[in-house]
Amino acid sequence: MAQSSPINPRSVAYLIFIILLAVTPTMQAEYTPPADSGGNESTGSTSSRGGCEDGESMLTLLAPMTHIGQTVSTHPTFVWYVPDSETYSVEFRLFSYDSKNFWGSEITMIEILSSQGLMKLSLPKNEPGLEVGQRYIWEIAILCDPNHPSRDVVASNQINVVHKPQSFDGNFAENGFWYDALGEAIESTEKPKLGEVGAKLLKELVNLEEEKWKIIQETPEDEKQCRQLLKIEDEKQCRQLLKKFIENLRIIAG
Repeated sequence: MAQSSPINPRSVAYLIFIILLAVTPTMQAEYTPPADSGGNESTGSTSSRGGCEDGESMLTLLAPMTHIGQTVSTHPTFVWYVPDSETYSVEFRLFSYDSKNFWGSEITMIEILSSQGLMKLSLPKNEPGLEVGQRYIWEIAILCDPNHPSRDVVASNQINVVHKPQSFDGNFAENGFWYDALGEAIESTEKPKLGEVGAKLLKELVNLEEEKWKIIQETPEDEKQCRQLLKIEDEKQCRQLLKKFIENLRIIAG
C-alpha cells in the first residue's frame, strides 16, 4: 500500500487563508466620501428626548450627516439605532427628492416593530427599485404614542443612487458607496450588529464628521457655517444636532 505524503504546513496555512477569504467579508479600505455629494439636508432626530424614553442616546441614522451617502444598489439597506428598551411601532418612509420643496412624493411606507439597538431594512426585491441618478429621502419615525403624533421621534437623511463604475474593484467603502459598504458589513452578521468591519467603517465616519465639526467650532455662530452645510435654518440647533450625532455615532461604534 502506497504511503501518503507528509502534509506541508505551508500548504495547509495557504488553504486556510483561502477559505477565510471565501467566508469572511473583506476588510474594507478606508471610507472615502464622494467628491461631488453636495451638502446634506438631514434633520437628525427631531426630538430633544432622543427616544421615546428618557436617556442620553437618541434615534440615530447610520449615514453621513455632512455629506450625502451614495449607493449603487436599487434596493439598498438602511440602518439605524433605536435607544428605547420598550417596543414601539416604527414607520420607514421613502420619498422622492424635490430640489425646490425638499420633500417630494411618498414612494413607500413600511411599518415594523422596534427593538433596542441596531435595526436594518432592505427594500423588497420583489418591488420596483430606486432609479439610478436620483436622490431620495428616507425617514424613520418611532411612534411613542399613536394617539399623539406630536410625540413621535423622527429622523431623516438623504441617499443618492449612482451608476457603478466600469472599473469598480468591489470595494464599496473606498469608492464612496456608504450604504453598500455598511449594508455588506451588516449582512455578514447573524443579527443586526456592526461586527469588526462595520465598527471600523463607522469610526471612519465619526472621524470625517469630527473634522467638519472642528471647522464649524472655529467659526462664530453668526457666520452660519453649520446652517450652510446641513441646510438647517437655526444655526444653534444645527450645531447641537451635529455634536449629538457625532457623540452617538462614537458610542454605537464602540
